[in-house]
Amino acid sequence: MTEDILDRLEKRYAAGCELLSKQEDRELLSVAAFLAIAGIEFEASNLKRCQSQPPDVIFQPAVSSQRQTKNCSFEVTELLGGDTKRNHEMWESHKIVEYTNAQGLTFKNYVSNRNVILKPKTAITFAALLDLIQKSITAKNIKYRKRKIKTEDIDLLINIQLKNIFMKPDEKIYSPDSPLIKEWRSISFLMAPYCGVLYLSEYAPPVLRDLHGRGLIYVNNRPEIWDEMIEKISLQ
Repeated sequence: MTEDILDRLEKRYAAGCELLSKQEDRELLSVAAFLAIAGIEFEASNLKRCQSQPPDVIFQPAVSSQRQTKNCSFEVTELLGGDTKRNHEMWESHKIVEYTNAQGLTFKNYVSNRNVILKPKTAITFAALLDLIQKSITAKNIKYRKRKIKTEDIDLLINIQLKNIFMKPDEKIYSPDSPLIKEWRSISFLMAPYCGVLYLSEYAPPVLRDLHGRGLIYVNNRPEIWDEMIEKISLQ
């Protein structure tokens, strides 16, 4: 029984690693994870890849009879720590289960080793994180200015991946102090299991406006968010 579970996990994580090696799939999964952590209900059909980029992904909120809806036009950019592999949780999980199988160890060994390796060890303040975010925004703006791409109708989503770093759930988040933010319709971030909306123009979609008022959004007990989103939007 244990062997069956470990074999299934190894195959699942191997498939997940392959998917996450593709930029378009990572962009789609980033938007899905952001919405899931924010508690926004959606189906795979609500997410559309864009053939002409930017943006990368269109999110079509469910139609409400009580308020006007507006699509989110997400442009996804990644902010990686110097020693962080993209979607390192998935890669590390695959390495751990692969080792567990090769050594003939148990599922309990796998869970224990995974918890030790993936457990966040260092806290980061939002002020320190904001410095990294502002550099990411600046780099994106410079790139798009060179290409003469306008961004006032685009919702920037920054997928932050810093290995073994966590924030305290009571951290206060706020907008970057930079005129560059006003070149976007909105700016949000994802650092699973956290997310938040940092900036809104007057034209930002209502669904993001609702999230902005909630500050830092944190969900507990969602350690398999990437694997969960792969299944939800049927990428496998």
